[in-house]
Formats: sequence, structure tokens, C-alpha cells
Amino acid sequence: MRLLLVSVLVIASVLAQAPARPDFSGHWALASATGTAPPGNLALDIEQATTAIQIKAAWQEPPGGSYGLTTIGIVTPLARFTTGGQEDLNQVGPFVFHSRTRWDGPRLVTTWNTSEFQGHSFKGTWTRALSADGRELTLEIAASDSGATSTRAVLVFHR
Repeated sequence: MRLLLVSVLVIASVLAQAPARPDFSGHWALASATGTAPPGNLALDIEQATTAIQIKAAWQEPPGGSYGLTTIGIVTPLARFTTGGQEDLNQVGPFVFHSRTRWDGPRLVTTWNTSEFQGHSFKGTWTRALSADGRELTLEIAASDSGATSTRAVLVFHR
């Protein structure tokens, strides 16, 4: 009985010291971008639950309607991700997006790859982090295509 009580107290102590996961919920407007030129007026509406996150994006369509490699998957009207590392599938333009999202401390990390379309496929990582005051969302992007072109970018959003 004493061992059980000590075990419960140790677990409770560890859980009490574990940092709370940030809540990305809310409306986010793009404030700055480095490494890419995202479409104009890019904004995200994020709903976050304990084990999932839903992201709705809105933007001004660029001339010709084409986007750079770096923003593939970011510029999609709706994407849903579980946060426990399970595989998620989302339709992103002509691609089926395969992804796994997990917490890495206070950062939310998504690794993804696409199905092949017209001989091309893509893969990458998104890392989301929230500032200490909760007003700034940083999205670090690393992406590459099947032709070995790689790109990195950082998007900063404000509430």
C-alpha cells in the first residue's frame, strides 16, 4: 500500500511539473515571412482540442493561382491533424497529404509527404511554437521535392 501511495505521489509530482502544452486556438494574421513569399492576406483560424488541431486558411489568390514549394500544405482551406503521432490524410490541391503530428515539449511538429502527381511528390516538416505571451505563432517550414530541391522558411503570425 505504501509503495502504491509513493508511486501515485511521484506521478502526480511529475505531471504537475510538466509544462502545459500551448493552445494555438484563435485567429492568426501573417505578420512576416522569411525564405518565402506567401500569398497576400494569409490568415489562419485554428481550433485545438486535447488530441487534435484543425486549421482553416484564407488568403488572396496569387496571379496564376500557383504557390511555391514552401507553402504547399499551408495554403489549403481546411486541414485536420491528430496530435498523437497517428497518420492523417488531407487533400491539398491535387495531392493527398500524409502527415504525422506530435508534441515535442511546447512545440507542435508535423512531418508530411505527398502522393505523387504528374511525376512530382513533396515532403517536409512544420514546427509550430507560441511566444511566451501567447500573441505570436512561429511556423518553421522545411520542404523538399522529389527533384531534390529544398527550401526553408519562417512565417510569423499575430493574434
